[in-house]
Amino acid sequence: MLAPYDLPGRYECTEIDKMAIKNLSDSVFDSAIYDGLGPQSGTPEALNEQKVNDILKQALTKAIMAKTADDANGIYDKMLNDMKSAGDEKVEAVYSSNYNARKDLWK
Repeated sequence: MLAPYDLPGRYECTEIDKMAIKNLSDSVFDSAIYDGLGPQSGTPEALNEQKVNDILKQALTKAIMAKTADDANGIYDKMLNDMKSAGDEKVEAVYSSNYNARKDLWK
């Protein structure tokens, strides 16, 4: 049975891979302080966040597939306006408030 834990050992590493693994082996970024900062489910801000995320996913896909850079820029600008209309500032305020409250706990 193949487990995800043994996948790195099944493939041959190049010299560059080995050097990267060696040099980055003691690098750890703890993201726990950033987990769960979003709005609580069932709140109006949670609905705003869902709308903003939907707009982001759809627009980025369209921008990537755009035929020209001008088309991509237009899609991006429309995405920003749509996200603002969907209440991205309210969602950002919740994230900031929750982060500041969490930061105070870590002091």
